[in-house]
Amino acid sequence: MPPASNDLVVAFSEGYASVWQSGIWSIQDFERKAPDFDYGVIPLPVADGGEPATVLGGWAFAANAKGNQFSLRRLRLEPYEPTAPANPRDPGRNLARAEPGAVVTDTTSHYGHDGYLADGRTDLSEDSWNGQAEETDWWGYTWPRTVHVNRVVYTSGQIFPDGGWFGAAPRVQVRRDHEWHDVTGLAVDPPYPADATAGPFRTFTLSFDDTSGDGVRLIGPPGGAGTSRPSPNWRCTTNNGSEIDSTVH
Repeated sequence: MPPASNDLVVAFSEGYASVWQSGIWSIQDFERKAPDFDYGVIPLPVADGGEPATVLGGWAFAANAKGNQFSLRRLRLEPYEPTAPANPRDPGRNLARAEPGAVVTDTTSHYGHDGYLADGRTDLSEDSWNGQAEETDWWGYTWPRTVHVNRVVYTSGQIFPDGGWFGAAPRVQVRRDHEWHDVTGLAVDPPYPADATAGPFRTFTLSFDDTSGDGVRLIGPPGGAGTSRPSPNWRCTTNNGSEIDSTVH
């Protein structure tokens, strides 16, 4: 298994690796996460008499316009049917893990580690950096049925020089009838600072009036000067019950 959860920058900066085969995309990762780290680049080793070369002769991937090969993936669709919330009101029950059919909804997962959001650990984190400057960022869960919910427990993730936090106190929204709605009576404990002191790995409890829906998310503007965005680990609860445990930056 790759060291440092396959995070190249962490592997180098914390001494887990000395050599790593990667690509030009890693330059931006170093600029964003460890701008002062001193590293070098070398070509892949070759046999005696050989010459270095890229795998495909370049760094662009394309499909031949005259080709006739393509791939298909099975897609299953089920008609939407309204449901009534039936989950028990248990404050120790994490809806992100305990409620069947929970699916992560987010702006994007930089490393594809959306499983970190509800794995019960608050020392791992995912972020939503994708090279694009966005006005809004969100992390949450959806379910195939309506659930009760009145609390989200959010643990911030790693903080970078250019971001990793919400630029304003995040809102909580629930999804009903295919639309997202702000919850009412929202209180955040401790108050969210909306700057780099929001992390790393600080826990915030967002409580709100009892409500229901088939999705819940944290949403707000990304903070920092760059394009990296909040990454949580959090838990979500239902009417004096159910928590969603997730870590994000």
